[in-house]
Amino acid sequence: MLTRLPTARRGGAGYATRRASRAMPVVALLCAAAATASSLCAADLAGPPLDAHDSAAIAALSVADRESLDRKLRLGLTLYYDGSYRLAQPILQDVASRVDTMDVLHWLGRCALLAGDSDSAIKSFSAMLQRYPTLASVRLELAQAYEQKGDTQRAAEERRLASQPAYNSDNAALAARDDAPARTSRGAGKRFGLQFRGTLGAMYDDNVSVQPDVEKVTLPTGGTLTGTKAIADWASVANLNLDAVYDIDGKNTWYWHNTASYYAQFYHVKRQFDYDQIDLRTGLDWIAPGARLRVPVGFIHRDFGNQQLSDSWYVEPTYERDLSKEWTLLSSYRFESEHFASPLRADQNDRTGTVSVGPAWHRDGDRLSQIVAVKLQLARSLASVAPFSYRDTGIVPSWLGRFSSGLEVLVEGRALQRRFDAPSIFFTDDRTDKRFSVTAIATYPIYKRYLLGAWYSYTKNDSNLSLFPFTKSVVGVNMGIALDK
Repeated sequence: MLTRLPTARRGGAGYATRRASRAMPVVALLCAAAATASSLCAADLAGPPLDAHDSAAIAALSVADRESLDRKLRLGLTLYYDGSYRLAQPILQDVASRVDTMDVLHWLGRCALLAGDSDSAIKSFSAMLQRYPTLASVRLELAQAYEQKGDTQRAAEERRLASQPAYNSDNAALAARDDAPARTSRGAGKRFGLQFRGTLGAMYDDNVSVQPDVEKVTLPTGGTLTGTKAIADWASVANLNLDAVYDIDGKNTWYWHNTASYYAQFYHVKRQFDYDQIDLRTGLDWIAPGARLRVPVGFIHRDFGNQQLSDSWYVEPTYERDLSKEWTLLSSYRFESEHFASPLRADQNDRTGTVSVGPAWHRDGDRLSQIVAVKLQLARSLASVAPFSYRDTGIVPSWLGRFSSGLEVLVEGRALQRRFDAPSIFFTDDRTDKRFSVTAIATYPIYKRYLLGAWYSYTKNDSNLSLFPFTKSVVGVNMGIALDK
Protein backbone atom coordinates (compact mmCIF):
# COMPACT_ATOMS: atom_id res chain seq x y z
CA MET A 1 0.00 0.00 0.00
CA LEU A 2 1.20 3.33 -0.77
CA THR A 3 1.13 6.99 0.12
CA ARG A 4 1.98 10.41 -1.16
CA LEU A 5 3.33 13.23 0.93
CA PRO A 6 0.43 15.20 2.38
CA THR A 7 0.30 18.70 1.03
CA ALA A 8 -0.94 21.54 3.24
CA ARG A 9 -2.96 24.07 1.30
CA ARG A 10 -2.64 27.69 2.14
CA GLY A 11 -5.25 28.97 4.49
CA GLY A 12 -6.12 26.29 6.95
CA ALA A 13 -7.52 22.90 7.38
CA GLY A 14 -7.64 21.95 3.70
CA TYR A 15 -5.10 19.48 2.68
CA ALA A 16 -4.85 16.73 0.42
CA THR A 17 -3.27 13.28 0.78
CA ARG A 18 -2.71 10.61 -1.86
CA ARG A 19 -2.82 6.87 -1.17
CA ALA A 20 -3.59 3.88 -3.37
CA SER A 21 -4.07 0.21 -2.56
CA ARG A 22 -1.58 -2.56 -3.25
CA ALA A 23 -3.37 -4.66 -5.86
CA MET A 24 -3.36 -8.46 -6.38
CA PRO A 25 -5.00 -10.48 -9.15
CA VAL A 26 -8.55 -11.18 -8.11
CA VAL A 27 -8.15 -14.98 -8.15
CA ALA A 28 -5.23 -14.67 -5.74
CA LEU A 29 -7.28 -12.34 -3.58
CA LEU A 30 -10.13 -14.80 -3.34
CA CYS A 31 -8.02 -17.88 -2.76
CA ALA A 32 -5.92 -16.18 -0.10
CA ALA A 33 -9.02 -14.91 1.66
CA ALA A 34 -10.75 -18.28 1.63
CA ALA A 35 -7.65 -20.05 2.93
CA THR A 36 -7.23 -17.50 5.71
CA ALA A 37 -10.87 -17.76 6.76
CA SER A 38 -10.85 -21.56 6.78
CA SER A 39 -7.81 -21.71 9.05
CA LEU A 40 -9.26 -19.24 11.53
CA CYS A 41 -12.93 -20.00 11.83
CA ALA A 42 -12.83 -23.32 13.70
CA ALA A 43 -10.33 -22.21 16.34
CA ASP A 44 -11.31 -18.57 16.82
CA LEU A 45 -15.02 -18.21 16.13
CA ALA A 46 -18.18 -19.77 17.49
CA GLY A 47 -20.91 -20.69 15.05
CA PRO A 48 -20.65 -21.65 11.37
CA PRO A 49 -17.37 -21.30 9.45
CA LEU A 50 -16.39 -17.74 8.71
CA ASP A 51 -16.01 -18.40 4.99
CA ALA A 52 -19.30 -20.26 4.42
CA HIS A 53 -21.28 -17.21 3.28
CA ASP A 54 -18.33 -15.68 1.44
CA SER A 55 -17.40 -18.90 -0.34
CA ALA A 56 -20.89 -19.20 -1.78
CA ALA A 57 -20.64 -15.66 -3.14
CA ILE A 58 -17.18 -16.32 -4.57
CA ALA A 59 -18.29 -19.51 -6.26
CA ALA A 60 -21.08 -17.61 -8.01
CA LEU A 61 -18.64 -15.18 -9.63
CA SER A 62 -17.91 -15.57 -13.31
CA VAL A 63 -14.55 -14.62 -14.80
CA ALA A 64 -16.05 -11.32 -15.93
CA ASP A 65 -17.38 -10.69 -12.41
CA ARG A 66 -13.95 -11.34 -10.95
CA GLU A 67 -12.32 -8.92 -13.36
CA SER A 68 -14.95 -6.34 -12.50
CA LEU A 69 -14.27 -6.99 -8.80
CA ASP A 70 -10.56 -6.41 -9.22
CA ARG A 71 -11.15 -3.09 -10.98
CA LYS A 72 -13.86 -1.84 -8.67
CA LEU A 73 -12.09 -2.66 -5.43
CA ARG A 74 -8.87 -1.13 -6.68
CA LEU A 75 -10.74 2.12 -7.24
CA GLY A 76 -12.52 1.98 -3.89
CA LEU A 77 -9.35 1.28 -1.92
CA THR A 78 -7.36 3.82 -3.91
CA LEU A 79 -9.83 6.50 -2.87
CA TYR A 80 -9.90 5.12 0.68
CA TYR A 81 -6.13 5.37 1.08
CA ASP A 82 -6.22 8.68 -0.74
CA GLY A 83 -8.19 10.01 2.21
CA SER A 84 -11.20 10.53 -0.08
CA TYR A 85 -13.55 8.59 2.16
CA ARG A 86 -16.68 10.23 0.81
CA LEU A 87 -15.74 9.21 -2.72
CA ALA A 88 -14.80 5.69 -1.66
CA GLN A 89 -17.90 5.09 0.45
CA PRO A 90 -20.52 4.93 -2.35
CA ILE A 91 -18.27 2.56 -4.33
CA LEU A 92 -17.91 0.20 -1.38
CA GLN A 93 -21.63 0.60 -0.67
CA ASP A 94 -22.39 -0.47 -4.23
CA VAL A 95 -20.19 -3.55 -3.80
CA ALA A 96 -21.84 -4.44 -0.49
CA SER A 97 -25.30 -4.08 -2.01
CA ARG A 98 -24.45 -6.84 -4.47
CA VAL A 99 -22.67 -9.36 -2.23
CA ASP A 100 -22.27 -8.45 1.42
CA THR A 101 -19.22 -10.47 2.42
CA MET A 102 -17.64 -9.84 5.78
CA ASP A 103 -14.61 -8.00 4.46
CA VAL A 104 -16.69 -5.69 2.24
CA LEU A 105 -18.87 -4.82 5.20
CA HIS A 106 -15.81 -4.15 7.31
CA TRP A 107 -14.17 -1.84 4.76
CA LEU A 108 -17.47 -0.05 4.24
CA GLY A 109 -17.87 0.41 7.98
CA ARG A 110 -14.34 1.74 8.39
CA CYS A 111 -14.78 4.09 5.45
CA ALA A 112 -18.09 5.42 6.77
CA LEU A 113 -16.58 5.89 10.24
CA LEU A 114 -13.68 7.94 8.88
CA ALA A 115 -16.08 9.94 6.68
CA GLY A 116 -18.13 10.86 9.76
CA ASP A 117 -21.17 8.87 8.58
CA SER A 118 -21.81 7.14 11.88
CA ASP A 119 -25.23 5.74 10.84
CA SER A 120 -23.76 3.85 7.87
CA ALA A 121 -20.86 2.62 10.00
CA ILE A 122 -23.30 1.31 12.61
CA LYS A 123 -25.32 -0.47 9.92
CA SER A 124 -22.22 -2.20 8.47
CA PHE A 125 -20.71 -3.31 11.78
CA SER A 126 -24.12 -4.47 13.05
CA ALA A 127 -24.58 -6.60 9.93
CA MET A 128 -21.25 -8.30 10.65
CA LEU A 129 -22.20 -8.96 14.25
CA GLN A 130 -25.53 -10.48 13.23
CA ARG A 131 -23.52 -13.28 11.62
CA TYR A 132 -20.72 -13.55 14.19
CA PRO A 133 -21.74 -11.86 17.47
CA THR A 134 -18.46 -12.80 19.22
CA LEU A 135 -16.14 -10.70 17.06
CA ALA A 136 -14.95 -8.34 19.78
CA SER A 137 -12.83 -6.22 17.41
CA VAL A 138 -15.91 -5.41 15.31
CA ARG A 139 -18.00 -4.72 18.39
CA LEU A 140 -15.38 -2.23 19.57
CA GLU A 141 -15.56 -0.48 16.19
CA LEU A 142 -19.34 -0.41 16.54
CA ALA A 143 -18.81 1.27 19.92
CA GLN A 144 -16.65 3.90 18.21
CA ALA A 145 -19.43 4.57 15.70
CA TYR A 146 -21.99 5.02 18.47
CA GLU A 147 -19.60 7.31 20.31
CA GLN A 148 -19.09 9.37 17.16
CA LYS A 149 -22.87 9.66 16.83
CA GLY A 150 -23.10 10.91 20.41
CA ASP A 151 -24.77 7.82 21.88
CA THR A 152 -22.28 7.29 24.72
CA GLN A 153 -24.62 4.93 26.61
CA ARG A 154 -24.85 2.50 23.68
CA ALA A 155 -21.09 2.83 23.07
CA ALA A 156 -20.40 1.85 26.69
CA GLU A 157 -22.74 -1.15 26.38
CA GLU A 158 -20.95 -2.39 23.24
CA ARG A 159 -17.59 -2.08 24.97
CA ARG A 160 -18.94 -3.98 27.95
CA LEU A 161 -20.14 -6.80 25.70
CA ALA A 162 -16.79 -6.91 23.89
CA SER A 163 -15.00 -7.46 27.20
CA GLN A 164 -16.98 -10.59 28.04
CA PRO A 165 -15.00 -13.89 28.13
CA ALA A 166 -17.25 -15.41 25.46
CA TYR A 167 -16.04 -12.85 22.91
CA ASN A 168 -13.06 -13.42 20.70
CA SER A 169 -10.71 -10.48 21.08
CA ASP A 170 -8.27 -11.71 18.46
CA ASN A 171 -8.28 -9.50 15.36
CA ALA A 172 -6.76 -12.23 13.23
CA ALA A 173 -10.07 -13.00 11.57
CA LEU A 174 -9.99 -9.54 10.04
CA ALA A 175 -6.24 -9.24 9.57
CA ALA A 176 -6.50 -10.45 6.00
CA ARG A 177 -8.51 -7.39 4.99
CA ASP A 178 -5.40 -5.57 3.69
CA ASP A 179 -4.67 -8.43 1.29
CA ALA A 180 -8.22 -9.59 0.66
CA PRO A 181 -10.22 -6.40 1.06
CA ALA A 182 -13.33 -7.66 -0.68
CA ARG A 183 -14.59 -10.61 -2.58
CA THR A 184 -17.55 -9.45 -4.58
CA SER A 185 -18.78 -7.27 -7.38
CA ARG A 186 -21.34 -7.56 -10.11
CA GLY A 187 -21.77 -5.17 -13.01
CA ALA A 188 -19.69 -2.33 -14.29
CA GLY A 189 -19.99 -0.20 -11.15
CA LYS A 190 -19.73 3.53 -10.58
CA ARG A 191 -17.44 5.39 -12.97
CA PHE A 192 -17.95 9.00 -11.87
CA GLY A 193 -17.27 10.54 -8.47
CA LEU A 194 -17.93 14.10 -7.33
CA GLN A 195 -16.93 15.70 -4.04
CA PHE A 196 -17.46 19.23 -2.72
CA ARG A 197 -15.84 20.69 0.36
CA GLY A 198 -16.36 24.20 1.69
CA THR A 199 -15.13 25.90 4.87
CA LEU A 200 -15.48 29.31 6.50
CA GLY A 201 -13.37 30.51 9.39
CA ALA A 202 -11.29 33.18 11.06
CA MET A 203 -7.57 33.59 11.60
CA TYR A 204 -5.18 35.87 13.48
CA ASP A 205 -2.01 36.94 11.66
CA ASP A 206 0.70 38.68 13.72
CA ASN A 207 2.66 39.91 10.68
CA VAL A 208 0.26 40.71 7.85
CA SER A 209 2.81 42.83 6.02
CA VAL A 210 5.66 40.26 6.33
CA GLN A 211 8.13 42.86 7.66
CA PRO A 212 11.12 42.69 10.03
CA ASP A 213 9.16 44.19 12.97
CA VAL A 214 11.52 47.11 13.61
CA GLU A 215 10.74 50.81 13.53
CA LYS A 216 13.24 51.53 10.73
CA VAL A 217 15.88 49.84 8.57
CA THR A 218 19.22 51.49 7.81
CA LEU A 219 20.28 50.96 4.21
CA PRO A 220 23.93 50.40 3.18
CA THR A 221 23.51 52.85 0.29
CA GLY A 222 22.55 55.58 2.75
CA GLY A 223 19.27 56.63 4.32
CA THR A 224 16.66 54.65 6.17
CA LEU A 225 13.35 52.97 5.51
CA THR A 226 10.54 53.59 8.00
CA GLY A 227 7.17 51.94 8.46
CA THR A 228 8.72 48.48 8.69
CA LYS A 229 7.03 47.53 11.96
CA ALA A 230 5.02 44.31 11.71
CA ILE A 231 1.25 44.74 11.45
CA ALA A 232 -1.21 42.31 13.07
CA ASP A 233 -4.85 41.78 12.12
CA TRP A 234 -7.76 39.34 12.09
CA ALA A 235 -9.06 37.93 8.82
CA SER A 236 -12.04 35.98 7.56
CA VAL A 237 -11.09 32.92 5.53
CA ALA A 238 -13.05 30.97 2.91
CA ASN A 239 -12.02 27.78 1.10
CA LEU A 240 -14.11 25.99 -1.55
CA ASN A 241 -13.07 22.85 -3.42
CA LEU A 242 -14.83 20.78 -6.08
CA ASP A 243 -13.25 17.48 -7.13
CA ALA A 244 -14.51 15.29 -10.00
CA VAL A 245 -13.05 11.93 -11.07
CA TYR A 246 -14.11 9.89 -14.10
CA ASP A 247 -13.02 6.31 -14.80
CA ILE A 248 -12.13 6.62 -18.51
CA ASP A 249 -11.64 3.00 -19.52
CA GLY A 250 -14.00 1.38 -17.02
CA LYS A 251 -11.09 -0.69 -15.70
CA ASN A 252 -10.03 1.60 -12.83
CA THR A 253 -6.68 2.24 -14.50
CA TRP A 254 -7.07 5.60 -16.29
CA TYR A 255 -8.95 8.51 -14.74
CA TRP A 256 -9.81 12.01 -15.85
CA HIS A 257 -9.33 14.14 -12.73
CA ASN A 258 -10.64 17.72 -12.47
CA THR A 259 -10.39 20.15 -9.56
CA ALA A 260 -11.67 23.69 -9.03
CA SER A 261 -10.74 25.53 -5.84
CA TYR A 262 -11.18 29.01 -4.41
CA TYR A 263 -9.33 30.49 -1.45
CA ALA A 264 -9.78 33.95 0.08
CA GLN A 265 -8.60 35.84 3.15
CA PHE A 266 -10.14 39.22 3.92
CA TYR A 267 -8.52 41.25 6.69
CA HIS A 268 -10.81 43.21 8.97
CA VAL A 269 -8.70 46.39 9.08
CA LYS A 270 -5.74 46.14 6.69
CA ARG A 271 -7.79 45.53 3.55
CA GLN A 272 -4.82 46.39 1.31
CA PHE A 273 -3.45 42.93 2.19
CA ASP A 274 -6.56 40.96 1.18
CA TYR A 275 -5.76 37.96 -1.00
CA ASP A 276 -7.77 35.47 -3.03
CA GLN A 277 -7.07 32.94 -5.76
CA ILE A 278 -8.88 30.59 -8.14
CA ASP A 279 -7.10 27.38 -9.11
CA LEU A 280 -8.43 25.23 -11.98
CA ARG A 281 -6.72 21.97 -12.93
CA THR A 282 -7.37 18.97 -15.12
CA GLY A 283 -5.35 15.92 -16.05
CA LEU A 284 -4.97 12.18 -16.23
CA ASP A 285 -4.31 9.75 -13.37
CA TRP A 286 -2.89 6.29 -14.03
CA ILE A 287 -3.09 3.68 -11.30
CA ALA A 288 -1.45 0.25 -11.53
CA PRO A 289 -0.33 -2.34 -8.96
CA GLY A 290 2.50 -0.72 -7.02
CA ALA A 291 2.63 2.55 -8.98
CA ARG A 292 0.67 5.79 -9.53
CA LEU A 293 1.22 8.54 -12.10
CA ARG A 294 -0.65 11.85 -12.23
CA VAL A 295 -0.17 14.55 -14.87
CA PRO A 296 -2.34 17.61 -14.12
CA VAL A 297 -2.17 20.99 -15.85
CA GLY A 298 -3.68 24.06 -14.28
CA PHE A 299 -4.37 27.79 -14.26
CA ILE A 300 -4.26 30.14 -11.25
CA HIS A 301 -5.72 33.65 -11.01
CA ARG A 302 -4.59 35.72 -8.01
CA ASP A 303 -5.88 39.01 -6.56
CA PHE A 304 -4.13 41.11 -3.92
CA GLY A 305 -5.54 44.17 -2.21
CA ASN A 306 -8.74 43.93 -4.28
CA GLN A 307 -6.77 44.26 -7.52
CA GLN A 308 -5.59 41.64 -9.98
CA LEU A 309 -2.14 40.41 -8.98
CA SER A 310 -1.15 37.74 -11.50
CA ASP A 311 -2.13 34.84 -13.71
CA SER A 312 -0.11 31.65 -14.06
CA TRP A 313 -0.29 28.24 -15.68
CA TYR A 314 1.45 25.12 -14.46
CA VAL A 315 2.04 21.42 -15.03
CA GLU A 316 2.77 19.11 -12.08
CA PRO A 317 3.46 15.44 -12.87
CA THR A 318 3.86 13.15 -9.85
CA TYR A 319 4.99 9.54 -9.69
CA GLU A 320 4.78 7.16 -6.74
CA ARG A 321 6.36 3.72 -6.56
CA ASP A 322 5.77 1.17 -3.81
CA LEU A 323 9.05 -0.26 -2.52
CA SER A 324 7.41 -2.58 0.02
CA LYS A 325 4.21 -2.87 2.01
CA GLU A 326 5.20 0.06 4.22
CA TRP A 327 7.58 2.12 2.05
CA THR A 328 6.89 4.24 -1.02
CA LEU A 329 9.12 6.48 -3.12
CA LEU A 330 7.52 9.86 -3.85
CA SER A 331 8.60 12.12 -6.72
CA SER A 332 7.16 15.19 -8.41
CA TYR A 333 8.05 18.06 -10.71
CA ARG A 334 6.21 21.37 -11.01
CA PHE A 335 6.74 24.00 -13.67
CA GLU A 336 4.87 27.30 -13.27
CA SER A 337 4.94 30.43 -15.41
CA GLU A 338 3.55 33.54 -13.68
CA HIS A 339 2.71 36.89 -15.30
CA PHE A 340 1.92 39.93 -13.12
CA ALA A 341 -0.89 42.26 -14.14
CA SER A 342 0.69 45.56 -13.13
CA PRO A 343 3.53 46.99 -15.26
CA LEU A 344 5.14 48.00 -11.96
CA ARG A 345 5.59 44.30 -11.16
CA ALA A 346 6.76 43.25 -14.61
CA ASP A 347 10.27 42.61 -13.26
CA GLN A 348 8.80 39.79 -11.15
CA ASN A 349 7.36 37.79 -14.07
CA ASP A 350 8.94 34.39 -13.63
CA ARG A 351 9.20 30.73 -14.59
CA THR A 352 9.83 28.32 -11.72
CA GLY A 353 10.70 24.63 -11.76
CA THR A 354 10.56 22.56 -8.57
CA VAL A 355 11.71 18.95 -8.09
CA SER A 356 10.75 16.93 -5.00
CA VAL A 357 11.79 13.37 -4.15
CA GLY A 358 11.86 11.27 -1.00
CA PRO A 359 10.56 8.21 0.88
CA ALA A 360 7.31 7.78 2.80
CA TRP A 361 6.59 5.22 5.52
CA HIS A 362 3.01 4.28 6.30
CA ARG A 363 1.26 1.98 8.71
CA ASP A 364 -2.41 1.27 9.41
CA GLY A 365 -3.73 0.46 12.86
CA ASP A 366 -7.15 -0.05 14.39
CA ARG A 367 -6.97 3.27 16.23
CA LEU A 368 -4.33 5.18 14.25
CA SER A 369 -3.12 5.16 10.67
CA GLN A 370 -0.04 7.26 10.04
CA ILE A 371 2.27 8.44 7.26
CA VAL A 372 5.78 9.81 7.76
CA ALA A 373 7.52 11.35 4.76
CA VAL A 374 10.73 13.29 4.10
CA LYS A 375 11.38 14.99 0.78
CA LEU A 376 14.35 16.79 -0.72
CA GLN A 377 13.20 19.85 -2.66
CA LEU A 378 15.16 21.76 -5.29
CA ALA A 379 13.81 24.81 -7.13
CA ARG A 380 15.01 27.25 -9.75
CA SER A 381 13.14 30.49 -10.51
CA LEU A 382 14.03 32.75 -13.44
CA ALA A 383 12.43 36.19 -13.25
CA SER A 384 12.57 39.03 -15.75
CA VAL A 385 15.44 40.59 -13.75
CA ALA A 386 18.18 38.91 -11.73
CA PRO A 387 17.34 40.33 -8.26
CA PHE A 388 14.09 38.32 -8.31
CA SER A 389 15.66 35.09 -9.62
CA TYR A 390 16.74 32.48 -7.09
CA ARG A 391 17.69 28.88 -6.29
CA ASP A 392 16.14 26.88 -3.44
CA THR A 393 17.47 23.87 -1.57
CA GLY A 394 15.25 22.44 1.15
CA ILE A 395 14.02 19.53 3.25
CA VAL A 396 10.30 18.92 3.86
CA PRO A 397 9.40 16.39 6.61
CA SER A 398 5.78 15.62 7.47
CA TRP A 399 3.57 13.41 9.65
CA LEU A 400 -0.08 12.61 8.97
CA GLY A 401 -2.21 10.74 11.50
CA ARG A 402 -5.77 9.49 11.03
CA PHE A 403 -7.50 8.37 14.22
CA SER A 404 -10.43 5.98 14.43
CA SER A 405 -12.56 8.80 15.85
CA GLY A 406 -12.25 10.57 12.49
CA LEU A 407 -9.70 13.13 13.70
CA GLU A 408 -6.93 13.87 11.19
CA VAL A 409 -3.74 15.71 12.13
CA LEU A 410 -1.03 16.91 9.76
CA VAL A 411 2.31 18.36 10.92
CA GLU A 412 4.65 19.58 8.19
CA GLY A 413 8.01 21.31 8.50
CA ARG A 414 10.14 23.05 5.93
CA ALA A 415 13.76 24.18 6.06
CA LEU A 416 15.27 25.82 2.99
CA GLN A 417 18.03 28.08 1.80
CA ARG A 418 17.28 30.58 -0.97
CA ARG A 419 20.08 32.23 -2.94
CA PHE A 420 19.21 35.15 -5.20
CA ASP A 421 21.11 35.82 -8.42
CA ALA A 422 21.83 39.50 -7.79
CA PRO A 423 21.68 42.18 -5.06
CA SER A 424 18.25 43.51 -4.11
CA ILE A 425 17.38 47.15 -4.60
CA PHE A 426 19.06 49.43 -2.01
CA PHE A 427 21.73 46.76 -1.31
CA THR A 428 25.11 45.85 -2.76
CA ASP A 429 25.42 42.21 -1.60
CA ASP A 430 23.64 39.23 -3.13
CA ARG A 431 20.73 38.18 -0.95
CA THR A 432 20.68 34.80 0.85
CA ASP A 433 17.75 33.73 3.04
CA LYS A 434 17.41 30.78 5.40
CA ARG A 435 13.81 29.97 6.18
CA PHE A 436 12.23 27.56 8.67
CA SER A 437 8.50 26.95 8.94
CA VAL A 438 6.15 24.49 10.63
CA THR A 439 2.43 23.99 10.05
CA ALA A 440 -0.04 21.96 12.11
CA ILE A 441 -3.56 21.25 10.83
CA ALA A 442 -6.37 19.28 12.47
CA THR A 443 -9.81 18.36 11.10
CA TYR A 444 -12.61 16.50 12.85
CA PRO A 445 -15.91 15.28 11.36
CA ILE A 446 -19.10 16.11 13.25
CA TYR A 447 -22.51 14.67 12.55
CA LYS A 448 -22.71 13.30 9.03
CA ARG A 449 -21.27 15.87 6.64
CA TYR A 450 -19.81 18.65 8.74
CA LEU A 451 -16.20 19.40 9.67
CA LEU A 452 -14.37 21.34 12.34
CA GLY A 453 -10.83 22.50 11.69
CA ALA A 454 -7.97 24.36 13.34
CA TRP A 455 -4.48 25.27 12.18
CA TYR A 456 -1.29 26.98 13.27
CA SER A 457 1.76 28.02 11.27
CA TYR A 458 5.05 29.63 12.23
CA THR A 459 7.67 30.99 9.84
CA LYS A 460 11.10 32.41 10.64
CA ASN A 461 13.17 33.95 7.85
CA ASP A 462 16.81 34.91 8.41
CA SER A 463 18.60 36.98 5.78
CA ASN A 464 22.00 38.57 5.27
CA LEU A 465 20.21 41.80 4.25
CA SER A 466 18.60 43.86 7.02
CA LEU A 467 15.28 44.44 5.23
CA PHE A 468 14.24 40.80 4.90
CA PRO A 469 14.40 38.97 8.28
CA PHE A 470 10.95 38.35 9.77
CA THR A 471 8.84 36.00 11.88
CA LYS A 472 5.18 35.28 11.24
CA SER A 473 2.58 33.28 13.20
CA VAL A 474 -0.93 32.48 12.05
CA VAL A 475 -3.63 30.66 14.02
CA GLY A 476 -7.13 29.91 12.80
CA VAL A 477 -10.32 27.89 13.14
CA ASN A 478 -13.00 27.00 10.63
CA MET A 479 -16.14 24.97 10.06
CA GLY A 480 -17.23 23.35 6.85
CA ILE A 481 -19.33 20.86 4.96
CA ALA A 482 -18.40 17.94 2.70
CA LEU A 483 -20.79 16.58 0.07
CA ASP A 484 -20.34 13.78 -2.43
CA LYS A 485 -22.18 12.08 -5.24
